[in-house]
Amino acid sequence: MEFEGKIALITGGGMGIGSAISHAFSKEGAIVMIASRNENNLQSIVSKIQDNGAQAFFFKTDISSYDQVQKLMFHIKAEFGKLDILVNNTGIAGPTASVEAMPIQEWQQTLDTNLTGAMLCAKEALQLMIPQSAGAIINIAAGAGVHGFMLRSPYSVSKAGLINLTKTMAMEVGKNNIRVNCISPGPVESERAKNVIAAKSKALKIPIENIIREKTEKIALGRFLLPEEVANVAVFLASEKSSGITGQNINVDGGVLYR
Repeated sequence: MEFEGKIALITGGGMGIGSAISHAFSKEGAIVMIASRNENNLQSIVSKIQDNGAQAFFFKTDISSYDQVQKLMFHIKAEFGKLDILVNNTGIAGPTASVEAMPIQEWQQTLDTNLTGAMLCAKEALQLMIPQSAGAIINIAAGAGVHGFMLRSPYSVSKAGLINLTKTMAMEVGKNNIRVNCISPGPVESERAKNVIAAKSKALKIPIENIIREKTEKIALGRFLLPEEVANVAVFLASEKSSGITGQNINVDGGVLYR
């Protein structure tokens, strides 16, 4: 198996894309540590992975809190003595509002979680990876970070920042044999996507079916992606098969057509 004996930390790994990533790494032999704020989700996904004969653990963490991130990494060091893979997947949808009507507190919360939180996790993960001269960091951004997203400016800005944080970190730690890459998923079948579409439908007073049809028409494959399709790319970017790839943002969006 690809990651036998490797320690993989997946933030936001209790649902959606994060759940699929957690399962994918465990199937490849990794010892998976999952971190998020929702303890019920964490317990559920860890139980499922363990039922499949793999090793998984969880640590309740709000990654927007530097203190909690430090405690998470201290726990990983104490339990395993190393960290081989970090997948920064935690993210929140943020508000659906125009810039002129933006709730400032919700703007800040979105950036604190989606961008600063990922930086904090990477900062602390590098304290373990640099001394071992090895590691892989995969950041989960979004298509909105590439091309923008009307009424979702804090989400778009946070994901655009994450893409550029990826490129910057890759330049900084390449000399330490640490690779940093990014995945920008397009529309994915998930509970969060349903909630976002519902919020946009309400804000614009457009039927949900119309929004889904409009989105689907702009995807070359003609469908929303599955979380597992994003997880497969994360596994690839953490593996030796991608040993020459760093500082890249890979769009896993089914071929979104910008027209």
